[in-house]
Order: sequence, then C-alpha cells, then structure tokens
Amino acid sequence: QKLEDESGVLLQSQHINQFRACILGGEWDKVIELLPKLQIGENAVRHVKFLIYQQKFLELLEAGERKQAVECVRTQLTPVAHDTASLHKLNSDQLLQESRLFHLLRQAQLYQIQNCMYHNTTITDFSLLQDHTCSRSCVPQYTRTVLRNHSDEVWFVAFSHSGKHLATAGKDQRCFIFDASRWADPDYKSSEAPLLQCLEGHLDAVSFLAWSPDDSLLVTCSQDCSCRVWSVQTGECVLKFTRHSEPVTAAAWYPDGHHVVSAAQDKYVYKWDLTGKVKGKHCGARVNDITVSRDSTRMVTIDSDKKIINYNLQHPLDKLPEHEPTRGYINDARERHDDSDDGGAESGDDDDHPSSRMSETYKIIHKANDSLTSLNLSVDGHYILVNKSISEKRGCIHLYDIRHRPFKVTQKYAGHLQKRFVIRSCFGGANQIFVLSGSEDHKVYVYHRDTGRKLFALTGHTNVVNTVAWNPCIHNMFASGSDDGTVRVWTTHPTAQPEDEDDVATADQAARSAGGSLPIAASSSAELMVGKPAQGPYLAKAAENLKIGRPLRWGVLVKPTVVP
Repeated sequence: QKLEDESGVLLQSQHINQFRACILGGEWDKVIELLPKLQIGENAVRHVKFLIYQQKFLELLEAGERKQAVECVRTQLTPVAHDTASLHKLNSDQLLQESRLFHLLRQAQLYQIQNCMYHNTTITDFSLLQDHTCSRSCVPQYTRTVLRNHSDEVWFVAFSHSGKHLATAGKDQRCFIFDASRWADPDYKSSEAPLLQCLEGHLDAVSFLAWSPDDSLLVTCSQDCSCRVWSVQTGECVLKFTRHSEPVTAAAWYPDGHHVVSAAQDKYVYKWDLTGKVKGKHCGARVNDITVSRDSTRMVTIDSDKKIINYNLQHPLDKLPEHEPTRGYINDARERHDDSDDGGAESGDDDDHPSSRMSETYKIIHKANDSLTSLNLSVDGHYILVNKSISEKRGCIHLYDIRHRPFKVTQKYAGHLQKRFVIRSCFGGANQIFVLSGSEDHKVYVYHRDTGRKLFALTGHTNVVNTVAWNPCIHNMFASGSDDGTVRVWTTHPTAQPEDEDDVATADQAARSAGGSLPIAASSSAELMVGKPAQGPYLAKAAENLKIGRPLRWGVLVKPTVVP
C-alpha cells in the first residue's frame, strides 16, 4: 500500500480492488455485477460464479443460516454448476452429516421406545414400518413365589449385580441369600426353596445391605450399631465394623471393591477398608441413605436436615467441611414445584457467596420441607431417585438430573402412600425405564420413568411394603419386602402352584376379633424409631392362641419411621 501511495501506480485495477472488498464484505450481488468489468473469458465466467456462490453457501452455513444456504444451492449454485458431481459432494459434505440417515432412523427408534409404556427389552432392532408397542405382559405383575424365611418384618431386599442372587434383611436380625436364577426357570416350582445362605450374628434388626462390585461380599447395617461383611460363598462373617455409636442406616461400596462408606444416626460417615481400618470420616447431619457413583467421583446423601447433598470424592472424606443449614454451596437456582412439600434453595451469585470456596467439595442439590427416606442413583450416574414422606397427603418420588447446574426435578411420581415409615424405591427394567416403589397401603407401584405415568398397583402383601428391588439383568423380575414378614418375587408369568394365603387371612381376622386396634408406643426421642403394634407372624401366633384358649399378649414392635 505504501509503495502504491509513493509511486502513484496501482498494483491492481480499481475494479479488482472493489471485487476483493465486496468478497470480504459478503456483498455477493455487487460481486456478480463486477464480473463483466474484470475482463474474464466467457468460458471462465461460469466457473467463477460457481466459486463465488460456493463461498456464499459456506459462509451461510457457518452463520447458521441453513435455510438461506439451501436456497443458494437451488437458485444460484445449481444453474452455474459445471460439474454435477462436485455439486453433489458439496451438498452431502456440508448439508448432511456422515451417516445422517442412520442417525435419523436411530432417533425414530428411540422415539418409538420412549412412547412405549411397557418397553422392557434391550432389543432395539425393530421395524419402523409400523408403530412399535409392547404389551402389558412385558412388565412383571404376577407373584412368582412368596418367601417366608423371615420371622418378622422385612426391611430391605437387593439383587446382586449379576442378577443371580437376592439378599433380604429384616427385623429378625437375619439376612438370607437366595438363588434368583431359579425363578427365571419356566419349570421352577414354588415348593423348591432356592435358599443359599442364612447370615446370623447381628444383635438387633438389620435395616440395610449392599453387594460388593464383584458380588463376592455382602455388607449389612444393623441397629446394633455395627456393620458386618459376609462371604457370599461360605456365609461367614469376615469383618465386623463397630466404630459407629448409634444404629447404622446405610452403606455403599466403592467401585474398587476394597472400601466401604457407612453412615449412622451418630452423624458420622466413615470410609473403611476390608481390614476394618478407617480411611476417612466426616461429621454432619444424620444420614438416612447414601450412594457412591460408579466412577468414584461423587457421593450422594440424604439426611435428617432434609437435604440432598452431592459430595466431590476427589477431596479426602475427612477434609470435607461440616455442613450446617447456613453454610456450604447451595444450588443457585430456586426450584419451583407444584407440590407444597418442596423446599426452595437459596439463591445468589456463586462468586459473592460467603461459602463459594466450598462449592468444589459439596453441593446441596435440594432442600426439602418433608423428610427424605430413600435414595437411588441411576447406573449412568445422571439421575437420582428420592422418596419423600408427606404427612398431609400421599407420598411423592422425585427424579433429579444431577449432570448439570442448576439441578432440577425432571419428573415426579405420585400414587403410592407414604406418611409414617421409611419406604424405598428404585430404578428398574431394561435401560432403567421404570420406577418401582413400596407403599403403606400394602401395594407395589410401577411407574414409567420418563412420563411419570402409573402403570401398575400390585396387590398381594398384607401389610406395609417397605422395600423393592428390580433385577438388573433379568428385566422381567423384581422383589418386594413387607411388614407381613414375606418377600414376594414378581415376574411376567404367575407360578404354577400359587402360595396358600389362608393363614394370613385367618390371622388378620383373629386380630380384629381380639379387640380392634392395638396399642402403639410413643417415640421418646427424635430418632428414626416408632412403636408399632404386633403384626405378621405375631398375628399368626395370636390366632393359634385364640384356638386353644390362651390369653393374648401383644408385643410392641419397633421399625424405622419418618421423623417430622
């Protein structure tokens, strides 16, 4: 430019400079108007126009103006295209992604699956020539067998990761391990008992259990303030952890299979190895339930302060701050829900928050107004399922998406009854497309995860259904445990020999004839304990006493319940 100014001689003609300026400025109509002034041969004009319109087309795509880009191809590029193959290649490379048709067909299949209420299979290779629908029979709804090994209320059931075993625990201080694969056999008869192990040793009720990642060990939590680790193969207790000073409420395995994290009503969370050595501890509120993600990066808890907290495990457990109602990082988006039971989160700018330095150690996902009783983390670690106990109305389950901030409720499930006791829910089915929950109205509820629609309310139990578990590998099977002392295994086909339930009906009738309602003990403290009238096997004993003229002696049972 300086040389041109000093010599007074232009390197390029005025028309060429205008042409370049219009190209850089995107003035495509002026560019075409300048072409005759550039003294380009007639044979080359068509090719130059193609290059100009091609550049216009690419810039429109980069700007996101796909509609105008398509119009450019139709009205400007196509008439001057000297090579049809080049035009087709330009269209396919820029307008269509690689394997675009395959992705479109896959999206169509996923849409069909999401709109199929009873889809319970991992098979996705089905025809799109007609709408895909599955029948109700694809979802378990029939009692395959009734397990009566427990002599008292059943508080927890869980399938192993392989789906081959089922473990149950209850108030009778015992745990049982069953061969779940037998129930998938079409020739299985209910009279055949697939019991593998009976785990005895706890001195009080067993309220929680968890399988190790390789299913070789089982950790149990008891109200005797201890955790025990059992060998699944031999049924022997290989470790007893006694650092807690109050009943242990929950435990979870680290994915390495060598460490366990346990929580109790003493407000402590301990991380310990299989030698019983403490590797870390944290003190906060009383934790009601706890889970660890499969990548060991996060630990999620629900506590007596009615908070859902997401801990970052990349920080040592004993370095986590002791959170209080006025401390810690709180989700900056105030959650708005239709239900009055939802509490709001405090709002504010992270940078100005006095505890913003803690945001990397833990995040309070949600602060509720009602008690949180159970927690379940999805296999992919994207969602958590939380049961809420609402005293004024029926219970509610919330599904939270914890992948991104702000954390939000993506679905709600209502219909089951939960007012007084700890009721548990879980994900289930192929790709965890269903939500399963117990209920105080003696039923088992099945919901569709994405739509929140209630699919089934299954009857069979004669008392509160406390716990449920869906087989992670055999998708047409789940189990439920109840205060009636039984565990029911549900499949898509009923058993050939239905269980006789006349004894249960007789016991209930005997209890009613004995004088109506039974005394309930009042809770003496704000613990997760409440008195409850005798039920289940105690009623059967009462019926026997009535027949032979013995006096009735009603005991008062104690089970986990919800603290207002």
